[in-house]
Amino acid sequence: THFAGFGALGIPRSLSLHLSDRLHTGPRRRSPSGCDPVQALLVFAILIMTLALFLTVSRGGILSLLLALGLFAYLARRFRLARTRAIAQALLVLLIFFLTAFTYFGWDQLLERLHPTGKATPHRLRVWSDSLRIVRDYPVLGTGLGTFALVYNPEEHGLGRYKSFSTRYAYPFAENDYLQLAVETGTVGLILVFAALGAFYLPLRSLHPDLLPGRKSSRRPPLLLPGPLSRRFLLVGGYASSAALVFHSLMDFNSHIPANAFLFALVAGMTWRTARDLGARAGKGETDRRPAPVRSGERIRVTVRMK
Repeated sequence: THFAGFGALGIPRSLSLHLSDRLHTGPRRRSPSGCDPVQALLVFAILIMTLALFLTVSRGGILSLLLALGLFAYLARRFRLARTRAIAQALLVLLIFFLTAFTYFGWDQLLERLHPTGKATPHRLRVWSDSLRIVRDYPVLGTGLGTFALVYNPEEHGLGRYKSFSTRYAYPFAENDYLQLAVETGTVGLILVFAALGAFYLPLRSLHPDLLPGRKSSRRPPLLLPGPLSRRFLLVGGYASSAALVFHSLMDFNSHIPANAFLFALVAGMTWRTARDLGARAGKGETDRRPAPVRSGERIRVTVRMK
């Protein structure tokens, strides 16, 4: 499942690179065969990462990837980075590849994992229930960082003060990053982390005031972000990738895996810096200077002013 979380971080970011290069209107790199080698490498990498993620049969990883791709499509459309058709084509290729791969490898293991009566789910729910009891006993400052395993697991892995079931192995983590954070740092630490996440996603609202669905505002068209197309796509891809791990942490402990935590910090830092730069440009009144694409058969009116 941790490998699935790592893949869910990389796929939306790679997809943003693919679409930004594909929609680029400038000169392209071409091999003697006529194809773009960078595009071919990106498509191959995205397909391999998607296949590897689904073959892990991680329910949390698959759900987090689907959520991230949905957020990516929504943000790309709201920021007018690409037409709905181009986004739908890219997502459709991933879906067809996934269905073809699982048809070849077999659906039995996936359906067994998705069945609600699996063995892992009841134990995970019990750990969550037991962790809430620890939070009730230490609500403000928690038990201390890195103390969950000491507080929760009794000797010989049997029943203890908080552990309500007996297993042959210990639980060093709460199978939920936010719940473990509440256990170890209490309400204070949980509020600080949620405040940091809110500050991370807040630039989305400042870059596009009408981003939330269902809200009607002025008659002006959606905001066109300033800056190169690649940076705007990296902004959307970075927020989608970060959302994948934020969601997956509800049912796993990805932040305690060094590779996942490092990649999340890297993607989040690059995304926040990009959002800050684009927000500064938008505050100065800069907009996207690219001409709007004209559909085939569409009439346009050109006005020439003579001095």
